Amino acid sequence: GEVPSGPCLIAAKHQSAWETIEFFRLLPDACFVLKRELVWIPMLGWYIARNRQIVINRSAGASALKRMLAEVELALAAGRQIVVFPQGTRVAPDVKRPYQSGIGFLSNHLDVRVIPVALNSGVVWGRNKFVKCPGTIVLEFLKPMPEGLGSRVFIEELSTRIELASQRLAVEGRQSIRRPRKGGVM
Repeated sequence: GEVPSGPCLIAAKHQSAWETIEFFRLLPDACFVLKRELVWIPMLGWYIARNRQIVINRSAGASALKRMLAEVELALAAGRQIVVFPQGTRVAPDVKRPYQSGIGFLSNHLDVRVIPVALNSGVVWGRNKFVKCPGTIVLEFLKPMPEGLGSRVFIEELSTRIELASQRLAVEGRQSIRRPRKGGVM
């Protein structure tokens, strides 16, 4: 699908650091919802503070959700696109991990498009893997989510769409991996 323009929530699969970098390229004024621990990483923490990202303390429960909602509303009012990784962390291809309640909470409290994103980056640039495989990474914007779904139904539909599309892309990604020839030469 097309790269969305204007304010929206982008609910993306998260398999590697690649998509974070790619979202900054595709969406120059994107606002990420991210865990507080990332602020403590030198250089990255400074960037987060300077570029008005939304930092949440995941252990703060309901107060974290309320604070996140208020900050997302401000960013949307400023015309920014909000990137959320609904599983809360990087998840390797073919590994199942539940989608967190925060994305359902946001969808119920905001009148804004939610665009699911599927990808296959984990096939060639795996989580916690130093060595990358030569292959093709695909990031795909899916059709916007229907409005008016309850939180539970919304999360089920969102996860189904993203997971099915990401599984399809993972198969394509594995087929694109170029294996070294005998003797180690590509």
